Amino acid sequence: MRSAELHQRRTHPHRGLCGTVDAYAVGDDQMPLGPSAEAVVVRRYRDERRSATSGRARGQRGQLPRRRPCVTDDMRDTPVVETLTTAITERLAPYADERFLLLDPPPRLIDALARAVTGETTLPHVDVVASETTLRTVRQQFLLATRVATAVATGRCRLRGTDTDDLSTVFVSPDRLCVVVVVDDAATVREPPSADWTTALYTAGQETFANAEPYPLRTPTLEELLSSDDSPLPAAFHDAFETALDIAASFDDPALFDPVRTALVLAARHELLNYDVSRWGERVGVASKATFSRRKGQLEDAHLTTEEVSAGLGHPRQRLLLTDTSRAVLDEGGLAELLRSVHE
Repeated sequence: MRSAELHQRRTHPHRGLCGTVDAYAVGDDQMPLGPSAEAVVVRRYRDERRSATSGRARGQRGQLPRRRPCVTDDMRDTPVVETLTTAITERLAPYADERFLLLDPPPRLIDALARAVTGETTLPHVDVVASETTLRTVRQQFLLATRVATAVATGRCRLRGTDTDDLSTVFVSPDRLCVVVVVDDAATVREPPSADWTTALYTAGQETFANAEPYPLRTPTLEELLSSDDSPLPAAFHDAFETALDIAASFDDPALFDPVRTALVLAARHELLNYDVSRWGERVGVASKATFSRRKGQLEDAHLTTEEVSAGLGHPRQRLLLTDTSRAVLDEGGLAELLRSVHE
């Protein structure tokens, strides 16, 4: 089969070239990548990126489409993320003593890696080099950012951002290359035969990683969120927040989850002080006290109300309470229905 007959299938046009290699096409037929075809596509992809970059350097119009930001659909907890998590675990586990680079992953591949490294199976250390656009998208989705922050805290991976766009989406170590293959909801991580340029690609990736900046997620880990140690809030609040995270993962669009709205409503459910929940949120890194104050103003009347309570010396403080309407929603539909109404 001639390499000229191969071309990349893009089932998600909005991802441009920031996504994974999905499949190759021969004539009108779409087929999953085999090991030899994977290597061909990766080489063609690399050569095309280099050609387009050099063309732009000469003032010519590049032949490749402009990279577009990954969108919310790529962030949803779809079956492909779970499949990718399993595929990463199975492929990398035998090489637990090696060090890998993951180059130019889209958000859902970062999500899958975070789930894999925080699982029960020991995996190799993975340094991630991603575009700053991709990492900004990750940071804006609280549920995903929390998973990634938890993964980074384990020490099994590091995260850095770069504006370099001449990268292929692969796992690579000094000795092996692993290609991510996604077709619809099916996904796998394949290891094609070692190529002469594998070590050179790893060396170049290391240099890119060394020159990249650590990316600040500014998001707490799951342990920081859910631990009641040194917290001004009762254990029941943290248990309820853990339940809320599980509920949010089932939203039609989990990206809509707002941790500040959720914390305020849970605090009102337990009739806690606004001062305590906003102080906790700022301390663990959910949001500033000013953000909590703004969100409280947005929720008042429709979802929560307050009453003043004496704090001894100084100004009285506000106790958060659910409105009658929200209380009725909670009683009839449970916490899941209340959270959905708050996020509408």
